[in-house]
Amino acid sequence: MHEMSIAESVLQIIEDQARAEIIETAGQGWCMDCARNVALPALYEPCPNCGGVQIEVTGGEEMRVKKLEVE
Repeated sequence: MHEMSIAESVLQIIEDQARAEIIETAGQGWCMDCARNVALPALYEPCPNCGGVQIEVTGGEEMRVKKLEVE
């Protein structure tokens, strides 16, 4: 998981430099228990419809850096 630590470091640098310029998107998932697309308020939260925990994340994990200037 070396790549994960690199990505987390890059994210921390971006957050430090871009205060108040980060747009967060809502999490989305597919609940395997009730077979519905659901909005996820946070990763690893149960399904808001049925309380199931078998959820495949389908959105909200994307990250795009449009511009970053570092000195």
